[in-house]
Amino acid sequence: MFSITFVPDSVRRPTERQLDALPAASEMDLRYEYFETDVSLTTDEFGTEEFPVTTAIDFVDALLVAARNVRQGIVGTIGFTENDLVIEFRPEGETVTVVRSWDAPPGTCGIEEFVTAVSDFCNEILQYIVLRYPAFRENSMYSKLAEMLSGMVQG
Repeated sequence: MFSITFVPDSVRRPTERQLDALPAASEMDLRYEYFETDVSLTTDEFGTEEFPVTTAIDFVDALLVAARNVRQGIVGTIGFTENDLVIEFRPEGETVTVVRSWDAPPGTCGIEEFVTAVSDFCNEILQYIVLRYPAFRENSMYSKLAEMLSGMVQG
């Protein structure tokens, strides 16, 4: 089993200044200054790992790249800017091994289960943001992530 979730009530509201700048905000600003939320990742083997105050756009981008890599038989990686922690998604046949740099027990799931969980999470959080902050749809980063998500779903 593999899942990725976020807590909708934990999504931090952007400041009025950030909201005004949202349609033209840079990718860097969106990745590191907007839409912080609490995220969790779960496997049967290691249970639930929580990542409080994670920037949603950066996490979505990293997950989509990791899923694309896994589908291509390449290790997908998520790193965290604020520390040296790394999560690797290692494809092995039809299985993905989830390795956390800070804890020994890895998790496992099927590749399609992994890709579906990433797709569902990314779609859910992007839709959550767009419904509350429609100006995000005007930003080129939204278009980039939507295209990456669409490409992954079409696989």
